[in-house]
Amino acid sequence: MIVVIDASVAVKWIVVEPRHEIALDLLSDGIVRHAPDLILSEVANALRKKHQLGHVSAAQAHAGFDDIPAYFRDLAPPSKTIHEAFQLGIDFNHATMDCVYLALARQIGGILITDDEKFVAKCRLHGQESIVLPLADWPIYRQAASFH
Repeated sequence: MIVVIDASVAVKWIVVEPRHEIALDLLSDGIVRHAPDLILSEVANALRKKHQLGHVSAAQAHAGFDDIPAYFRDLAPPSKTIHEAFQLGIDFNHATMDCVYLALARQIGGILITDDEKFVAKCRLHGQESIVLPLADWPIYRQAASFH
């Protein structure tokens, strides 16, 4: 199964917060994870904020961040998705950075898994519901796909 993971999910691999266990399940064998290399900047920034709020120690943030690249088969460069993402951002009236993940999922034939409900709603509004999955729905999707 090919999936594109966004930063809202990847952060949950490091920080215990709602849907942490669901996110960890995405690290199972047989799931081929991809992301744009933008994920590194986004995860670093999210971990910085979580550290400032006292949700994670500096050591935990650093160790978790250092592990992120190993979880992915590919971290796609910006040139692979930016033009499509820019157009999606215009069409959806949404941040291009989020649309980079959607563009990658479309290009590689995977599904985007995100914990960003606002983005999921916009994707559904624009006919992309077949390739965008809210993190909370992953267990149902996994079971329905008979993926083990």
